[in-house]
Amino acid sequence: MNPHRRDSATARPVRSFVGLALVCTLALGACSSAAQTPNPAGSSSDGAGGGLTPLTPAAKGPLDSITWNLGGGEPTSLDYSYTWDTGPGNMVLANLCDNLMRQNPDSSYSPALASAVTTPDPTTYVYELRAGVTFSDGTPMTADDVAFSLQRQLDPDIGSYWGVWFQNVASVTATGPMQVTVKLKAPDVLFGQMMATSAGAVVQKAYVEAKGKDYGTAAGGVMCTGPYELTKWSSGTGITLTARDDYWDKTLQPKVKSINFTFVREPATVTNGLLTGSIDGTWTTPISGLGQLQAATNGKVWSNTGTWSTMLSMASFSGALKDPRIRQALQKSIDYQGITTGLLRGTATPAPAAVGPAYWGYAKDAYAAAHAALPPARQDLEGAKALVVAAGAPSSPIVLAFDAGDAIAASTVASIQDSAKKVGLAVELKPLPAATLVTLWYDPAARKGVDAIYSTSSGDIPEPLEVFAQFVSTSPLNYTGFVNPAYDDPIAQARATSDPAQRAALVAKGQAAAAEIVQTFLPLSNNQVLLYLNKRVTGAPVNSLSSLYYPWAATLGAP
Repeated sequence: MNPHRRDSATARPVRSFVGLALVCTLALGACSSAAQTPNPAGSSSDGAGGGLTPLTPAAKGPLDSITWNLGGGEPTSLDYSYTWDTGPGNMVLANLCDNLMRQNPDSSYSPALASAVTTPDPTTYVYELRAGVTFSDGTPMTADDVAFSLQRQLDPDIGSYWGVWFQNVASVTATGPMQVTVKLKAPDVLFGQMMATSAGAVVQKAYVEAKGKDYGTAAGGVMCTGPYELTKWSSGTGITLTARDDYWDKTLQPKVKSINFTFVREPATVTNGLLTGSIDGTWTTPISGLGQLQAATNGKVWSNTGTWSTMLSMASFSGALKDPRIRQALQKSIDYQGITTGLLRGTATPAPAAVGPAYWGYAKDAYAAAHAALPPARQDLEGAKALVVAAGAPSSPIVLAFDAGDAIAASTVASIQDSAKKVGLAVELKPLPAATLVTLWYDPAARKGVDAIYSTSSGDIPEPLEVFAQFVSTSPLNYTGFVNPAYDDPIAQARATSDPAQRAALVAKGQAAAAEIVQTFLPLSNNQVLLYLNKRVTGAPVNSLSSLYYPWAATLGAP
């Protein structure tokens, strides 16, 4: 999970370590990713309402253009170092920039810009680069470009949002004309997997250096190797990508000539656009319009379980949440069923942990058993009242910040406030503009007076460890300073464990420890992906991880 941080005014962070897995404050939108499990009531997974699949039916014919809405709003940057923040930037960048490895719609990994990767020892990754790859200006990709791209993630002056995944990297070196070697300070199983995200994206060194701070902006553009190139960015209005005829991967030669991205957040406007056909598709299908869209004759809602989740991120334990009994009382007071069944209309399930089934890319039986053993996410008002009586109600209210422009967030925190009141806890809601809210993720001064933050977030890979590793006490994302060795120790061991079964056992141990006490996060719900496609378009992955890191637009086309 990652609520990501950025400086909204400059699109540049003020520190190198930022973000949990992907804050996505979507106005009445539910998003998620892979894992084939049941649909929400009334939705459809394919034309016949049958079993879930990683992709909608394959596209057969070409289309001149489609319009796709980014429900999270306009990207603040298309610089790969700053797209670990909100869905919109990743959704666009996935079609512009290839990564060293590719994360496929079925959650498998395969080589991309790296034709092969070897690990001669636990702290060495050797990437053999694919020959014949060119950037969108026709210039060949070289080992120097790849080494530069990864080194840039390490540069403290750049302040990459992906820096947390490079903390164990000792060096990145071009060790041959088409070979790059990464040396680690310690074994880290997450590093290799993260090369299938924008952490492993490759850009053209000369272009980035020439554009400087303008790189990735409307003024500076982007230079990558993906199936599309950026041809227009009108700030506040839209982004246009144009298909490349010379894309290196002929299995993903685009069928749609141009993709026009819009940035509409208002749910009613998005719903109307989908119903009238002015918008062809979106992963941020408005829940408020779900009934209308499920009944629509011009398109279809596709669903899947996913890695998108909601939670309360703990901002401070020095105020109203100082006593762990008060944190536990808040947790017990929450009306999980009302939020998931009512507000989210059955498109989410109560979350006993920060990760759900969509993350279980391996050792699924072990993770399923560990998940089933966790205390259920269920309201217990009497238990909450007893904890408040024992601890004594805080002298000040619990201040809960949220995105003022996100209707689902507003409704959810209002429910939390109402439930807390029933057990003797006062919750003060602090609505903030999205541009202000994101500063809470990187600026301690901005978090002053805030106890918790409502966030919608996602993982980046089908690996539970990726989420839990972000909440250890030594993580820069641990704002409270809370230390729990029973959690930290197994998670640290898991990060150095290559054997999947052993790693799953360690992660499950840490997960159980986290469930015993509210530490740096309080899970609320695991949400489903709701993809809407106009019937003239098909081929999109029903998987939000693919929407972020797979060249999904290249699979679109006419039925």
